[in-house]
Amino acid sequence: GIRAAVAQRHAEYYARFADESQAARGGPEQAAWMQWMSSELENLRAALAWSLDPAVDADHAAMGVQLAWALAADFWHHSGRLSEGRRWCEQALRRRHLAPVEVCVQLLNRRGWLAQLQGDDLAASESYEEALALARQIGNRSLVSLGLHSLGIAAGRQGDYERADALLSEAIAACRQDGAGMTHAL
Repeated sequence: GIRAAVAQRHAEYYARFADESQAARGGPEQAAWMQWMSSELENLRAALAWSLDPAVDADHAAMGVQLAWALAADFWHHSGRLSEGRRWCEQALRRRHLAPVEVCVQLLNRRGWLAQLQGDDLAASESYEEALALARQIGNRSLVSLGLHSLGIAAGRQGDYERADALLSEAIAACRQDGAGMTHAL
């Protein structure tokens, strides 16, 4: 009853703010959003936990996947909480069938990035491979470019420079074909 309704409203409130923070990424307001997220961390965790609970309906689970992606985009890295970020990404990806594929692709890329930051290049590559396959499946060229770029960087980190060169060259070609600059796609 009431407890579930309050938890739902709470999660919706924090998901909305996390979505709004994405518009500030890389801009002059990013630091303020990061500070806000740090001060609201316990509420964000509660919103994630509720929305990613298997008992929650599909619409709210999709919101949880979106919230996990919004936090994975920068917050976990900038706050030094890489392991926690990876755990939330994993939990969200268990409900990915309920979220838009584009969000799942982006979440897979962020899970890979967090793994890469922790030196787990194998897990990063696996995540990037999965993201790239999904991006190709839905025909999203921008996300394909991102996947190729991420895999290229991971291959270079693993010492496979030929593969890195091929993947990064393909990423650049895909960006040019799409008419997007590298910064836009990556």
